[in-house]
Amino acid sequence: MFHFELYLGMKPVRDDWTALENHYLKLLRPYAKVNLTHWEEKVHASVKKNPLVGAEKQLLSLKKILHPRACLIACSEEGEMMSSKNFSHFLQQQANLGQSQFGFILGGAFGLKEETKKLCSFCFSFSPMTLPHRLAQVLLLEQLYRSMTLQQGKIYHY
Repeated sequence: MFHFELYLGMKPVRDDWTALENHYLKLLRPYAKVNLTHWEEKVHASVKKNPLVGAEKQLLSLKKILHPRACLIACSEEGEMMSSKNFSHFLQQQANLGQSQFGFILGGAFGLKEETKKLCSFCFSFSPMTLPHRLAQVLLLEQLYRSMTLQQGKIYHY
């Protein structure tokens, strides 16, 4: 069974996206264990002036919560775009190599710093456009569900 940890650079919120988030979390239950871990990126005036301070703070806050055996994947607009089928194939390839734990990192308001991306084995993008955090989160959950159904030969992906 897959284990997906979503590291979300924002406070947990209940909003219009919550119903969709819960919908995909429920759909994923037969295929994978999914945890949502929130890390809030505190931004101070000194961080805005000195990006290196921001990078250090981001790394420190993330390193405290990252799963030590997870294949870390940065979600960033600069990452590699792939189709749903290719994303599913990527996850299955990793599973064939013995990897079942994945950590997806979605950045906060200021995105992911280069130092954080370097921690990751892979960096992928949903789109070259900047997306709202909650939309990206729901999109990732939907794509994880789509990937699981593709691997199981279920009729969800047409």
